[in-house]
Amino acid sequence: MSVARYLAAQYWTSERLASECGVAERTLDALVDAGIVPAPSYRVHAQGVLTSVVFGEFAGMDAAPGAYFHPGTKRWVRRALQVIARVGLDDAPAALRRGFERRFAAALRRTDRELLRIEDCFAPDGTPRDAAIHARCSTAWTYLMNGTFGLCVRDCGSVASIVRKELLQEHLTRYAARETIEDRDVAPLLTLLDIYADAAMPFAPPEYPASSRKRLVEDFGARVRSRASRIAPASPRRLDREAVRITERTP
Repeated sequence: MSVARYLAAQYWTSERLASECGVAERTLDALVDAGIVPAPSYRVHAQGVLTSVVFGEFAGMDAAPGAYFHPGTKRWVRRALQVIARVGLDDAPAALRRGFERRFAAALRRTDRELLRIEDCFAPDGTPRDAAIHARCSTAWTYLMNGTFGLCVRDCGSVASIVRKELLQEHLTRYAARETIEDRDVAPLLTLLDIYADAAMPFAPPEYPASSRKRLVEDFGARVRSRASRIAPASPRRLDREAVRITERTP
């Protein structure tokens, strides 16, 4: 797939995003500049240079010049407009960030309880570690606003989806670094790889070789499937919270 086809299939131009949100392009630009709407994840320059917010520049691309936003950005534009209407432009950045951090912290707690242990943020009994939670929220806000999540998270308009993708990536990356895969970990890892594959974007063609999807879903997934083929058939692949938590043990 060419870059032009990928962007056309997965992203909106600034003109389309503004139209979908019922605002002028200059208003959209102002909201981005004010740090209350995520920046575009890609820009294509007149010389055919693609700038990816994560992977940098690629020359010789075939896409039309312009800024490209993930469609999920529409939700953030709507939230920004609602908050501006309620508290005014000057107070909107802080209000939006507080709301994001509340939702992000709540999603971390649900993820720790239902999917994966987040040991830096919660004690084994569920007691929150506030400093670590605040640090994660702050980093996530930066990545949301600079367009990173629009590049790598399939539903970047959902805080829960952002948390799920980021935590799964961390978890799977730790396992990908291990030399061996234990039999007991195979079924949970296959389940988590499926969830991660659904949560992550496909990535543009020139950046795919360096992407987390290539590294985890394709390369590490091949290792896990190979291991699975050498052990006795497991029970149907379903999300077993305790099995997943077991895989977090230090080898």
